[in-house]
Amino acid sequence: MSLILFIVIHSLGKKANVTPAPVEEWIAMVRDCVEVQRLGGSPALMLEWIAQFEEHPDPIDCCGVDYKAIYLYLSALLEVVHPLR
Repeated sequence: MSLILFIVIHSLGKKANVTPAPVEEWIAMVRDCVEVQRLGGSPALMLEWIAQFEEHPDPIDCCGVDYKAIYLYLSALLEVVHPLR
């Protein structure tokens, strides 16, 4: 949950019916994962899991943007590995 949303919800004194974004759900899942706790919450691992397990739109439907490839590229950069082109 973003900080601004957190402040707004708590300033109202009640919870709003807000559906968390998929990335927020992944962050919550990663925090609870024992392996990630052991590894220290690696952002690179989280991005790789998002790339592998999250549904992404077909690149044909979004002007050729391959979201899975973007997540894998960012994961490789965070691991200080030269990503494949």
